[in-house]
Amino acid sequence: MTWHDLIREARERAHLSQAELAEKVGCSQATINKIENEKPQSSKFLLEIINQLGLSGADFPSNAFGVAQSLASGKSLVRTHTNRKSHSIKYDKEIPSTWAAVLNLKDEIPLYTPSQFVDEMYIIENQIAGTIKRPDFLQGIYGAYAISTDDEEMIPECEPGDILFINPRQIITTQNLCAFFSTGDAGSEETFLQIKRFVGQTDQAWQVSQHNPAEVRELPKKVWSVRHRVVAKIFR
Repeated sequence: MTWHDLIREARERAHLSQAELAEKVGCSQATINKIENEKPQSSKFLLEIINQLGLSGADFPSNAFGVAQSLASGKSLVRTHTNRKSHSIKYDKEIPSTWAAVLNLKDEIPLYTPSQFVDEMYIIENQIAGTIKRPDFLQGIYGAYAISTDDEEMIPECEPGDILFINPRQIITTQNLCAFFSTGDAGSEETFLQIKRFVGQTDQAWQVSQHNPAEVRELPKKVWSVRHRVVAKIFR
């Protein structure tokens, strides 16, 4: 059985058509059909599909995930706006150090540097810029990564050149600094990122704040469907 079969079987158990799942995920029905027929070897929509179907990211190979969902092996489960039953979160203390080493959850994590900053959004390349030493608080965390910032909207909290450490498994509460991801329109190959402070939410949107200019705005959940918590940073 391939990971594509896991998607098809989970969708059928949920009594969803390909079109219905596609609408929940934010992609086209053709994308779901291709995935179930084993045509792509990876998909940037895979993590959201997993979230919608209540599957475990650990059952999927790391090379099956696209940049927005995995950011280089991020098979992590994301807390999104869906009403599905949340998976339990496993922290590093539950992973013995020997297994963490075997699973490549020690030593280094991917570092991403946005290629552009356009209309208050980063554009993320589908390749890592390099690696950075994994800090102690991210030892054993599946899917952890780092991002180098390059905008001025969050000064003085974050300045251009700062490196942010991301734990995609960490529970998010109000006033947490977060990375919000969007893959754009259905079928789009571009991944967009905004670094904002999460201050609340409605049924349809995340409420976020920034410093420059100081304001609170809303990010539509349907567009910015993935959010990860920033847990630490290195000043430039």
